[in-house]
Amino acid sequence: MDFGKSDGGGGGSYLVVADSLVRAARAVRMTAEVLREGVILGLDDPVNVGHPELRGTLAQFTSRLQSGAEELIHRQHSIADRLTSVVGSYLKRETASAAAYRTAARAAGGPG
Repeated sequence: MDFGKSDGGGGGSYLVVADSLVRAARAVRMTAEVLREGVILGLDDPVNVGHPELRGTLAQFTSRLQSGAEELIHRQHSIADRLTSVVGSYLKRETASAAAYRTAARAAGGPG
């Protein structure tokens, strides 16, 4: 769904590509899920690394890495939610504006 607007005078214009924003939201969610299901969750598996101090260091590292990944996942879902909401709001307003324009055009005797 491409929605283009122009001021008619060749000046500034904008284009909203709703489908692209929806695809971007899906891609952000997919990336978050790949991260959630990926290698990071497997790092906390018991691993025989030899020295107990090294094992403790590895455990701290994986804990911090997992915590950071979870925060990143949360933020990615938040971004995707916002994109989806913006697209929905835009499409709703665009539909209402088009309906109002058609009503006004019919009232003025135009093709509407």
